[in-house]
Amino acid sequence: MPGRACGAGCLPARIAALDGAGEPVLGEDVHAALVTAVVFAASGAILAAAERLAPIRAQALLRAGVRDDLVHAALSNAAPAVLVGALSAGIVGLTGPGPLAAAPWPAAWLAVLAVTELTFYAVHRAMHRHAWLWRLHALHHEPAQLDWLAGFRKHVGEALLHGLAALPLLIILGPPPAVLLAHSLLGVVMTGFTHWNVRWRLGWLERLVVTPRLHAWHHAADGERGPAVNLAGKLAVLDALFGTRAAAAGWPTRLGLTTTTPAPRGWWAQQRAALRREEPR
Repeated sequence: MPGRACGAGCLPARIAALDGAGEPVLGEDVHAALVTAVVFAASGAILAAAERLAPIRAQALLRAGVRDDLVHAALSNAAPAVLVGALSAGIVGLTGPGPLAAAPWPAAWLAVLAVTELTFYAVHRAMHRHAWLWRLHALHHEPAQLDWLAGFRKHVGEALLHGLAALPLLIILGPPPAVLLAHSLLGVVMTGFTHWNVRWRLGWLERLVVTPRLHAWHHAADGERGPAVNLAGKLAVLDALFGTRAAAAGWPTRLGLTTTTPAPRGWWAQQRAALRREEPR
């Protein structure tokens, strides 16, 4: 923890929260995990209720795969965060506080946002370019129906890659744990929001942040490795900056993958199948 030495003996007490984009967060104690669970449940209830009112695609509340996605939320998101967070706590305990430890809260949060968004974008783009990384990421593109919960479906290896990519810079900068936790909680909400099955347009906000409509085009059934567009996790301006923005009107008619065998049911079977995935030729 920035500002206080912490050796390996206190690592079990350090809890990491992790958003759907795979960003590591150090918490003071188990309350961080509890707060994350509450935010996940509360935001999910609100998003799910709205999906009943104005869905893009009508689908059952307890659709196929909902149980698997709940397991993904815990094992493919929270569990890797605990591992990355424990590693973070040990390193920070040795190196001490970074330059952001005493920075104003808004400045520290903006720095965390910039670091995590840039590393997420870089890793995400690589996953759509390289076959060996696509094997992990394809699981996230499997669902032919999107809703707030589908965004948490991913391979545990993908979550670890995203967490480890941001880790070095976050350790160097050393933002306060409260800033990291707040950013992680925003990520939990954004993961559900960007995969939201709601037919609402958000106008000018789409120029700044990733919206459900923009992200739906990223999940469109197109190409061997999915469309490599709208790759940002939170900030849509990154796609405009790096030339990967696609802002077609409306929503795609088909989602998911068309060139690979559908994933099996069950979290463990899906994790194993991803590693044996045959790459289209």
